[in-house]
Amino acid sequence: MKIFHLSDLHIGLKLMNHDLREDQEYILHQIVERAREEKPDAILIAGDIYDKAVPAAEAVEVFDHFINELTEMVPEAVIMMVSGNHDSAPRVNCFRSILSRQHLYMIGKPPETKEEYIEKVTLTDKYGKVNFYLLPFVKPSMVKQIVGTDENDNNLSYDATLHKLLERENVNEAERNVLVSHQSICRQEKRRRMSSGWIPKSAPWEILMKCLRMCWSGLTMRHWDIFISL
Repeated sequence: MKIFHLSDLHIGLKLMNHDLREDQEYILHQIVERAREEKPDAILIAGDIYDKAVPAAEAVEVFDHFINELTEMVPEAVIMMVSGNHDSAPRVNCFRSILSRQHLYMIGKPPETKEEYIEKVTLTDKYGKVNFYLLPFVKPSMVKQIVGTDENDNNLSYDATLHKLLERENVNEAERNVLVSHQSICRQEKRRRMSSGWIPKSAPWEILMKCLRMCWSGLTMRHWDIFISL
């Protein structure tokens, strides 16, 4: 299966009050052309679609045109995206159920109740199923109802929160599984010893992400502009 990965588009970004719309439109068009050439089965956008939680109307127009071009040039591809820390989760989540029927998955909110789970999209190729788990940017307070609190009734640490969210998923280890997310790891948590049940992956800048052994065959994770794959 061919996967086309993007993240941190930051549409609407201004540099020293200079409008970058023309530059962004040019780059996004180049991305569309490359996608047309590659003909991927899945296109993943791992967060920070916009630069601001409340994007300007012009930024929304740029994004709308970009997605329209993608769906025209690569009509067979399934497009999946999650919100990042720069995005507004409710805005990205808007029309979620309607868009998913058009093979366009815009997941703005993580699961918020015990009945909800990480959004799962399953595609199939000649080798079988590939399960994509779409986890937007998470704050411990957002999923408190699911992961609980510590002994002092405080929110769990960021690290513990992500562990609990992932561990509650019923992942089929016999199939290929890809986690698409946009998260941050606190400096003090990066130094913690990892349990033997997790696989470490370290980037040159000592940035560490974690992935359940055997469960996750792929990890598309954004951390401070670094794309880490396991």
